[in-house]
Amino acid sequence: MKKLILFLLFAIVAVFIGCQKDSITVVLKLSGNLNVQIIDSTGKSLPNVRVHLYTYYSSSSSGSSYSEELDLQKTDNNGNIDFGSLQAGTYYVVSDTLRIGKKIYAPSKAVQILSGEKRSLVINVQEYTGTFKLQISIYTNGLYDTLNRKNLLVALVPYSDYNSRLKRQAVLNKAVAIKSFDEYGMVEFDNIPSNIQYYSYVYINNSDSIGGWSTSQIYVTKGGVYSGYINVYLRDLYVPRTNVKLTITYYSSSSYTYVPVKAASVLLINSNDYSNYNLYSAPLSLLNLYKVASGTTDNNGVITFTGIPVGYSYYPFVYTNSTHIYQLSSISIYNQYDYTYSLTADGYSLGLN
Repeated sequence: MKKLILFLLFAIVAVFIGCQKDSITVVLKLSGNLNVQIIDSTGKSLPNVRVHLYTYYSSSSSGSSYSEELDLQKTDNNGNIDFGSLQAGTYYVVSDTLRIGKKIYAPSKAVQILSGEKRSLVINVQEYTGTFKLQISIYTNGLYDTLNRKNLLVALVPYSDYNSRLKRQAVLNKAVAIKSFDEYGMVEFDNIPSNIQYYSYVYINNSDSIGGWSTSQIYVTKGGVYSGYINVYLRDLYVPRTNVKLTITYYSSSSYTYVPVKAASVLLINSNDYSNYNLYSAPLSLLNLYKVASGTTDNNGVITFTGIPVGYSYYPFVYTNSTHIYQLSSISIYNQYDYTYSLTADGYSLGLN
């Protein structure tokens, strides 16, 4: 019995010495994997979309946010991205803005990666929408407001598509949604892409109005509701108009008298457009794009324009054919009284003797 106990003691010591020579390392897996797929509301995959991966932190004072960019990839033909192995923690996935029809989407989502987990995240970009509830506030600046709110329309235009030089139809072509106000000046937009800055463009749908931009940009979070005012000026919605009568003559070197410019075409160009679009010496095709009004002089060289917006200066352009165009002196229209101007053209420039 004593011999058996002694044998077992020697065996245990031998095993202990052997373990010291061949140490055992235990590894705990502290990482996971992340796969992201970008789709639309029909389930169709969206290829070639840039997707950013950020570290994520939460701040009690400023709310949740993302900081350092860890990776940037594009989705493959199936709308997939494999971000591979990631340390356990919370991350933020942010897609570049992408356009579906007239709408621009900017999806983003926080995702938590657990140790040993293979996470698949599917982002339907068209789920990233919210609601706007807006009420118009019109500053009259001493003018008498007689507008029927039901005649007003508002278009939501992405800030990235905004250009102050655009004419109304160009603005409306870029709108993601257009609606009429109710009798109380209120309107509601549903399913508008979230996290996108918008301008609201208010206008009257007839020839006696122009568009008025809201005084601030607006946006809504995913699933959120934005309630606020659209602040515009009455003068930016309603345009008083008047009549302008022009008598156009040129000095004849043969008769030594001023002669009416008969049967000549005349275009009226707003001086702001003239400057903004560099219309000096512009061809006739370009002038026609920006004309406020046009017509033809009679045998007395007279032409009358009706319904011309007041508060602006204008440049009349006269021509007898497309190769002989002459820019007349500017005229100013300040109020709703009828205006009469006598203007002198250069006969040589018009091809006249």
